[in-house]
Amino acid sequence: MHNTISAIEHDIEQLESTNSNISDEALQDIERRIVDQKTKIRESLSPSKSREAERLNEIAGKVNSNISSAFDRFDSVKQLKDYLEPIFQRGKIDTTYGRALVLIEETKLIEYVKDYFNKPEDDYELCHYIVSKAIELSDKIMTDQYTALLKLELRFFEQKFAGLK
Repeated sequence: MHNTISAIEHDIEQLESTNSNISDEALQDIERRIVDQKTKIRESLSPSKSREAERLNEIAGKVNSNISSAFDRFDSVKQLKDYLEPIFQRGKIDTTYGRALVLIEETKLIEYVKDYFNKPEDDYELCHYIVSKAIELSDKIMTDQYTALLKLELRFFEQKFAGLK
C-alpha cells in the first residue's frame, strides 16, 4: 500500500511542477486512486464485530443527517463552514463519533461538496475546508497512512482547482 501512496504522491508532485493543463482523465485517475486507497484503509479499520459496526453505522446516520441538514438550510460557504465546525470538533472529543465521520461519511462529503455550488472558487473553499478538517480529525483517530492520503488529497484539490479559481 505504501508504494501506491508513494506513486500517488509522485503523480501529485508532477502535477504541481507542471503549469500545463493536465487532462481530465489524468485528474480523475489520480483522484480515483486516492479514494481507492482511503477505502482500503477504512475497510481494514472498520469494526469486525457486528454490534460495534451497527453502533458505528447508527452514529454515521446521525452524522449524515446533521450534515444533510446543513446543505438543506444554508447556501453560502461561510454558513456551511460555521455549521460544520462543531461536527468536526465533536469528532475530536467523541472518538466513536469521529470514527463514524471519517470511516463512513468523509469521502461521501468530499464527493458531494467538490462541485456543490457550481462555482469553482466556492467549491474549492468548501472542499479545502472539509479536507483540512478531516486531516485534523484523522491526526487524532486514524492511521498515519490515512492522514497522509488526506494530505495528498488536499494537495490534489489545490492543483485541480488552481486553473478554475
